[in-house]
Amino acid sequence: MALPSSGSISVGDIAAEFGGGGAHGLNEYFRGGANVVSSQTTTTAGGWVSPVTQSTAHTRYQNYFPISNSYPDRWIINGVSHDGVPNGPSYFYLGAYKYVRIAVTSLADYGWITVVYWNVKRYTWQAGTNITTNYNTGIPTTGEISLSDFYGGANP
Repeated sequence: MALPSSGSISVGDIAAEFGGGGAHGLNEYFRGGANVVSSQTTTTAGGWVSPVTQSTAHTRYQNYFPISNSYPDRWIINGVSHDGVPNGPSYFYLGAYKYVRIAVTSLADYGWITVVYWNVKRYTWQAGTNITTNYNTGIPTTGEISLSDFYGGANP
């Protein structure tokens, strides 16, 4: 719970918020010292991000299902064929990209084999980012310190 932003503050209030040992003096509570946090960095999780537009070079999927149903899924990306696994998942990784089947666009039945054409969405991996939040900016890091410096101070 943060210290009040106005009114009276005691050294006991500061010690209750930030901790510290034994007899307390304001010199224990400089920002960035052992008891008062100056900043905190958190990392957001990374994830797969879809582009706003899709290139037609990346929007076709061909899936071959012969009678044995054991032929691998075939992905045609940039005109190059890549075999997946038989009855594989609805996605395929290639380099830094993940291609995901979205919807069937057409079928071609050749008797012994059916070709299923899919719309495909391409995703790019986006790494997590570091976010630094500054705390207790009114509390000095060195020099003179007074009780009023602690208004709104908090131990996150």
